[in-house]
Amino acid sequence: MSDFPFLHDKSWNDDDCPSFLFHCESRIKLGEYLVLWVNPVKKEARLNDFPRYIVRTAKNVGTDNLPEIVHDETTEVVFESESVEGLYRFLVPFQVLENMKPNN
Repeated sequence: MSDFPFLHDKSWNDDDCPSFLFHCESRIKLGEYLVLWVNPVKKEARLNDFPRYIVRTAKNVGTDNLPEIVHDETTEVVFESESVEGLYRFLVPFQVLENMKPNN
């Protein structure tokens, strides 16, 4: 988490695995978010058949003041990997863009 401070924990205590929200206007469609889901290391401990790391598009069906970020039939998987190295390679461009924003 410290390597990518733009990731915001959106996990709920009843989620199967932790999830992290992020948004980058220049990389994704307006009003769209990305959610990183992190499954357990051991495949037998997972409650689904997804890879260790998966990033899906998501939408805010709430408001800016009370956001509710969800997946629906129009969202898609944009990244999946079993390796943390692959995840880092995927996230680094988002960090670079985040660092280029004014006020950073």
